[in-house]
Amino acid sequence: MTRKTIWRALWLTAAVALAPAAVRAEGLDGAGPTGTLEYAPPDCTLWAPLYSTRPEAGGPYVWGEAVFIRESNPMGSHNQTVATRGFIVTTNDVTDRAGNPIPIGTFVGPRTVALDTHQVSGPNEYQPGFEIGAGWKFVDGSDLSVSWLYLMRRQTLAAATLVPPSTALTPDFSSTFLTAPVFNFPPAFAGPVQKIDPARGGPGSVYGIWNGASIMTESYRQYAEQVEATYRMPFYDNECYRISGLIGPRAWWIWDRYKWVTTDLTNLGDAPSGSTGVYTNISSNRLYGIHFGTQQECYMGCGFACDLKTEVGLFADFVKTRVKYESEEKFAGFPAMKRSRHFYTFVPEVDVKPGVMWYPLEGVQVHLGYNFMGFWNTVASQKPIDFNYGAVDPKFDRVFRIFDGLDFGVAFIF
Repeated sequence: MTRKTIWRALWLTAAVALAPAAVRAEGLDGAGPTGTLEYAPPDCTLWAPLYSTRPEAGGPYVWGEAVFIRESNPMGSHNQTVATRGFIVTTNDVTDRAGNPIPIGTFVGPRTVALDTHQVSGPNEYQPGFEIGAGWKFVDGSDLSVSWLYLMRRQTLAAATLVPPSTALTPDFSSTFLTAPVFNFPPAFAGPVQKIDPARGGPGSVYGIWNGASIMTESYRQYAEQVEATYRMPFYDNECYRISGLIGPRAWWIWDRYKWVTTDLTNLGDAPSGSTGVYTNISSNRLYGIHFGTQQECYMGCGFACDLKTEVGLFADFVKTRVKYESEEKFAGFPAMKRSRHFYTFVPEVDVKPGVMWYPLEGVQVHLGYNFMGFWNTVASQKPIDFNYGAVDPKFDRVFRIFDGLDFGVAFIF
């Protein structure tokens, strides 16, 4: 009797120990007690509320990426001479080194190019930026997301001063002056009264801020940002491959600014009031439209997958431009001349993004990818300066732009 009791106790202990494993096996292999498929929890449980015991039911996700994008410069190989070395005589009392008079309108100096727009046309470097987004996955496997891409400002600089290359000064020091062919400007931009040696010419002998200046600087600044929403619907998938269709609205803001600053000093090196002139040329492309395409994903094993996103964008481009001559002391009552224009164009885009994904933990995705984006028919000024102050109106061109670079980020699925 005692032996039977011992055997019954052992059988009961074994049954209690095996019961939870049987229940778990039933949930993994098929329908659970409620008649629905159950999910096996991950081996590693994180402190954060990531992922779900019911991934097929959908839910939210967020991501963030660091991007390094290179944007093409619209001026490219185009070049416009900004300033040459020397000055133009504007009175009849200017003499050469031998004391001979120099006729009014004569250009004195080597007339070599000191500054041109090609000096700020590149090569472009990679601009740092970021992309953040959030979305929701639905029960049918589709999802809807919104994202914001922002690229930091990038600027290229160039300058010319009164010191020529290799300090190759001409005997009369005319190579220390910089002259640009600006005309039709008002007396407020006459510049300092005395610029050259008084023994060689009297007051007003070199008239105008841009005639016989001492320092000129130029810069080209760019930045861009994008906002979009994307609806993704898988239409074919198997154990290792999936292809989805993508569609949604997208907006771009692409901004360019060329800036040219001229400083005109006296013969003693002073900078009196009103001795600095500023010229700016700004173009702002605002693109509104849709994007659509496909995304292909292929699982390679060991938590790694590769993906390829190919899209086309179609946009209406609302372009605002502003060109302006002004004094650096613009709040001191100095005059200014500006012109604003609006253009409307149709801009197509092609967007190709290959990448690699890694899933170190359930609910966590690490992504490394390459981006290529090309835009046709955007607007910019490839020769940005109009030297006619009185009717400033430089030409604006249709240009092709390229954005390319790398992105690295992480996504969290809840």
